[in-house]
Amino acid sequence: MPDGRRIEVVLDVHPAFGLLLLPLQVGADQVFMFISGSPMSGIAPGSWGDLLLKEHLIYPDAPGSSHRLDHLRIGGEPVPPIEVRQSRRAGRFRLDGELGLNFFRNFREACFQMPADPNAPIVLSLELL
Repeated sequence: MPDGRRIEVVLDVHPAFGLLLLPLQVGADQVFMFISGSPMSGIAPGSWGDLLLKEHLIYPDAPGSSHRLDHLRIGGEPVPPIEVRQSRRAGRFRLDGELGLNFFRNFREACFQMPADPNAPIVLSLELL
């Protein structure tokens, strides 16, 4: 992947909980992940099996390690895989998963553009390493 590519994507806001949602392409599927402050990204139990069957979740290299979520795109641009675990919290919000701080380590810079106007879109700008 070329260095320094910049990706900008408009985030959705969860209507009931106000969570910031990143539409993420996993293979041919669209999934919705909320942005959390957790150290590790996670996949809801309801989505785990489907992603495993479609070979988007890669088994860990060593016992006790995390699975790797692969074949990712944001705004049509490929992004590096991320380590994930199962996340019951994501399932409680009826979402496919959560993006933790480990997701942002794939980028040189991540900026949230949050205008003062509450009706204006929130934009996430990511610069790949």
